[in-house]
Amino acid sequence: MVVNLLKLVQSGALGEPAAILYRVLFTCYTMQQAHYTPQEKEIEKSVSTLFLVPSLQSEALVYLCFFTRLVLELVFKHPLLIPNTIDFISSVQSSNAASPLPLNLTSQVVQFLSTAPLKQLLPHFPLYLVFIKHALAHPQINPVVRKLEDECQSSLLARSIGEQYLLCAG
Repeated sequence: MVVNLLKLVQSGALGEPAAILYRVLFTCYTMQQAHYTPQEKEIEKSVSTLFLVPSLQSEALVYLCFFTRLVLELVFKHPLLIPNTIDFISSVQSSNAASPLPLNLTSQVVQFLSTAPLKQLLPHFPLYLVFIKHALAHPQINPVVRKLEDECQSSLLARSIGEQYLLCAG
C-alpha cells in the first residue's frame, strides 16, 4: 500500500495523498529511530552530509540516506510538496532534536536553490522563498541561506516576484 501511495505522489498526485505519504514517512522514520543502537546513534549524530564513508555505514545511516533521498526526490520533482516537506522536517525536529535528518534535508534543498538557474526556479519561486524562510531557523546553514537571500533580494526580477507573492498572500 505504501509503495502504491509513493507511486501516486511521484506521478504528481498532491493534496491528501501527499499528506498521507509524508505522515507515513514520519511514522516509519520515528519508529526506525527507536531501534538504533547507541553506537548507531553516535555515528548518525556525527554525519553532516550524505557523502558517507562506506566503512561507517550502519543500518541507521542507510535509513538516514533512504529517507533523505526519498524526500529530496519528491520535493525536487514536485516543488508544490515544499509545504509538506517543511511540515515533515519540523515534525522530525520536534520529535527528536538530535536527528540529523532535518539538517540534511534543509541543507540539500538550500544547496539546490543556491546552484539552480533562476529560470528553473521561477515557476515555483514563492514556494522556494517559503523554504528559504524556513531554512533561516537552522543556525548551521543560516550563513548559506543569508547569502542566498541577499542574492534573491538583489535580483530585480526576484524582488518583483516576491512582492507579487506577498500581495497575493496578504
